[in-house]
Amino acid sequence: MVHAGVTYSAVGDGRGGYVVATEISTGKEFWKIKIFTVHIKFGMEECLQWVFITDLNLDSNALLIRDEKSRCYRLDLDKLRVKKDICH
Repeated sequence: MVHAGVTYSAVGDGRGGYVVATEISTGKEFWKIKIFTVHIKFGMEECLQWVFITDLNLDSNALLIRDEKSRCYRLDLDKLRVKKDICH
């Protein structure tokens, strides 16, 4: 997702989901924010427990984020704070 010269992208290894903000003109990373952590249960196949971010949408000055389990989060772009949110 691109807004005001910044690319917002989802990254993660399945154990955690992050959003990264990168300046388009320079490629410089402004910040990387952890959205959620996956707590891996011992004795279960790890790759079956991984969760990734599936959607990023802009809403005013916040990013709405959804993961593969249909959990939703709101990242305030001014305060860089994450809160769980109701999925719409």
